[in-house]
Amino acid sequence: MDGSIRLTAEERKVLLQAYRSGDARVARRAHVLLLLDDGLSYRDVRTFLYASNDLIADCVRRFRAGGIHEALESTGQPPWFIPVARQTSHLP
Repeated sequence: MDGSIRLTAEERKVLLQAYRSGDARVARRAHVLLLLDDGLSYRDVRTFLYASNDLIADCVRRFRAGGIHEALESTGQPPWFIPVARQTSHLP
């Protein structure tokens, strides 16, 4: 599976906010997406973050299925930043 993803500038901004949120699960998922957007391979992300292939693949699968909001949800409850992110007109 090709792990590369492309983020818009607004998506990167939201992911950077999520990365700095203080919620470790959300931050970890955001970090995975940011690194993949920077062109790192699964192997590099796994090495740098001590993340499993399953976590990385899950982030990519969720991102492709529903964007950054879906990718960052880890508990079934929306992440803290969704109300802020939805204020921008071009994000789902």
